[in-house]
Amino acid sequence: MSGESAAPGDHTSLEPRSPDYARRTRFWGVATIVSAVGILVPPLVGLGMTVFSMIFAFDAMGEAGGSDPTELSGNISAALFTTVVGIIVSVIFLVLFLVALVFWLINLSARSNAERN
Repeated sequence: MSGESAAPGDHTSLEPRSPDYARRTRFWGVATIVSAVGILVPPLVGLGMTVFSMIFAFDAMGEAGGSDPTELSGNISAALFTTVVGIIVSVIFLVLFLVALVFWLINLSARSNAERN
């Protein structure tokens, strides 16, 4: 069967010494790590940009000598937008993380079962 893909239901590629098995396990392990980073980084970037936007909002308010609602609302809007984008990206990566984790655990389980037999 060299060069041919395995038929559906053919579990020979799940054998622990199979190159295909090693490649898939490595792929899902890396995907789990990358998606975990994707879960952590965007909210932190969003929070950082929120802080900067609020600093600009208060700075503009201080320079105007009062509260100009249009200028203040623009900066607050930017702060809220960066927060929402960070949360949305994080949720997307959370779903990817869960999928990658499940497939990685399935591959590890198959390896464990194959080594026991």
